[in-house]
Amino acid sequence: MDIAILGDTSRSMKKIHREKLVQLVNDLIDELGVSPEGSHYGFITFDRYAKLIIHFSEPAYHNKEVLRKEIEQKIMDEPKEWGTRTDLAFNLADTQLFTQKEGDRPDAKNVMLVFTDGKPKISSRDKKPVIPFSKSTKSLEVSQS
Repeated sequence: MDIAILGDTSRSMKKIHREKLVQLVNDLIDELGVSPEGSHYGFITFDRYAKLIIHFSEPAYHNKEVLRKEIEQKIMDEPKEWGTRTDLAFNLADTQLFTQKEGDRPDAKNVMLVFTDGKPKISSRDKKPVIPFSKSTKSLEVSQS
């Protein structure tokens, strides 16, 4: 499987929420495994911005301990600005992660898991346009057909 994890790292995520998310992701990795021949993971964080942290094709992250350490570090980092741009994370998954260039394998089942503590929030200072979820989800669904 090619498994995309989209993790909310916004300021509304308290330390306890972050710790629980790390544990949940670790349990998921333990259960589904990770290896060069098996499951690959992609990881996107989102707060006021969305960041593609891990691509499916990065061999270093086909190692369970390296993968877990990187994800934990990024989840525990708290941003300085407010915002929860889930729309940007969906768009990043659609346009950059689930691509052959980034290691999306045509013969592997694609799974996307989104972990958030609530609904999207756009700061009044955030001038980036909103990307409708329907645009990203429609494209992701089509790519799975």
